[in-house]
Amino acid sequence: PGHHAGPMGRVTCANDRNGSLGFCLLNNVAIAAAYARATYGRSASDDKAVRRVVIVDFDVHHGNGTEAAVRNLQPTTVASTLSTPFAAATIETDAYKPWLDGTDGADTLFISAHGYGHREPTTALAEAAQAGTLRA
Repeated sequence: PGHHAGPMGRVTCANDRNGSLGFCLLNNVAIAAAYARATYGRSASDDKAVRRVVIVDFDVHHGNGTEAAVRNLQPTTVASTLSTPFAAATIETDAYKPWLDGTDGADTLFISAHGYGHREPTTALAEAAQAGTLRA
C-alpha cells in the first residue's frame, strides 16, 4: 500500500501532469526500506546489517511514488526560477535525500511488475507459435 505517494506527496510526469495519488497517504514500502537501511545498515562488520534493499512492486499499474522515492536517492540538480518585475534569477540546488549514506542508490533495487487487462494464455501461446518464437 502507498505506492503512489512520493517523497513530496503527489508525483507528476509527462504522461500525468496532475499526478496520480490514488488513496495513498504514506508510501509504506519506501518507509520500511529507508528504516531498514537507516537502522540496520550502520555497522559494516555486523553480519546482520542491511546492506542492500530490493523493492518489488507487483500491481496492475505502476508504483510511481515508490519509483520517485528510489530515484530521490541519487544526487540531482534542481533549477528554480524566481521572477520579479525587475529581474529574474535561476537558482540551482542539489536535491539528495539519502536513507543511510551515499551508497543508497547503488544498494537499492526497485522493480515494478504490472499488467494491463486480461489476456487469454492460449492466445499468447498461439501468437508465439505463429511468430515462430515459441520454444519447447
